[in-house]
Amino acid sequence: MARGYTLRGMRQGQAGSPSTSSAWISAAALFLDACLLIRDIFLYAIPGGLFFAIGLVSRRITLAQVNALFAPYHPPTWALGLLLIAACYLAGYLLFAIVSLRTEFWQLVHWRNSEWLAKYPAQVTARDLVVRHYFPDLFRDMDRREASLRFVFSSIAALLIGWLIFVEFQPPFADVVIGAAILVFLATLTWMTQVGRTRASIHAAGSEIEAREKSAQEAEAIIQPTPDELRFVIDSIFRAAELTSQKRRSFETEGQPHAADTTPSGNGSAEQQRPSSRSTPTFGLKL
Repeated sequence: MARGYTLRGMRQGQAGSPSTSSAWISAAALFLDACLLIRDIFLYAIPGGLFFAIGLVSRRITLAQVNALFAPYHPPTWALGLLLIAACYLAGYLLFAIVSLRTEFWQLVHWRNSEWLAKYPAQVTARDLVVRHYFPDLFRDMDRREASLRFVFSSIAALLIGWLIFVEFQPPFADVVIGAAILVFLATLTWMTQVGRTRASIHAAGSEIEAREKSAQEAEAIIQPTPDELRFVIDSIFRAAELTSQKRRSFETEGQPHAADTTPSGNGSAEQQRPSSRSTPTFGLKL
């Protein structure tokens, strides 16, 4: 049974047998994801650590207090390190939520104005998602700048709020918890509506991407030859090549000059029977 080779079959065959380069690409993608995860963690953990460092320098927080808090449990060193990173991350995230209260307030004011929200810098639109799906490299610089801004704002909030809490006013711990809870609650009032808008944008982008992919598959199916059509094209090419070769041989046969008849005959003239003076000498050899 003849096998039909199509572009789709070749692509599926290439996809079914991953090469070494594809394995390296997958490993590089995993490494990049791990680096981005580490960046997101320390994006808030460093400002949170700066906040607690202000407390240590001002002696409102002491290492003896921290040691007395965890001494009854005898945790290992790696567990203390993870708890420290988690505490710094949480503090940095809360600091960023507090410092972004101003922008979140304007989102709450314009939460019914879809045109204003579409132009808001932190708003995710369906067009952004479609462009990011096909051209992710275009957003690398924007993502880097956004991460830098989050780090700068969180660090500014850590310095300012840390100075207010540990140096200037020195409020009780209970007042700090209550005040932080109120500020974070106000800052996150628009988060659920923003999540809903992002979800709607994802659905719209998904529908557009699905329509684009379907159109591309239909176009590929139209220009994709079937095995019979491909066999017919190959047979036609070979038949045309064979006809061209036959025609060339026929032209060469017709254009080749015939050899002159030099055999002497009784009816031939003397000019024809006389050997030519320009003939090649035979040197005694009989041709």
